[in-house]
Amino acid sequence: LLAERTADRLTDHDTIVLEPPQNYRSIKLAAKDSRVHIKHIVVTFDNGVVKRIEVNQEINEGEQGQPISLPDVGQKSVTKIEMLYDTSGVFKARGKVSVFAMK
Repeated sequence: LLAERTADRLTDHDTIVLEPPQNYRSIKLAAKDSRVHIKHIVVTFDNGVVKRIEVNQEINEGEQGQPISLPDVGQKSVTKIEMLYDTSGVFKARGKVSVFAMK
């Protein structure tokens, strides 16, 4: 588990800074307490390259999304991951997004 962030019903934006930078081949996001819609992520590498990755995944409460492959594996270390997402559902106002990484 790299990090866990709280999302509300409005569009939310969170940033995870990795200290020290790590080389990951993919990340996976999970939802808790509410269904979460992940719009996109922005990955920053240690050489300054920034990649926006369109995700557009709806993750049901208590489930994990599909793995998201990161570009340039083995060439650069990830320094930062930014996520844009919101929760969905009639009764749930807040949810949690967990971020897992695979080396």
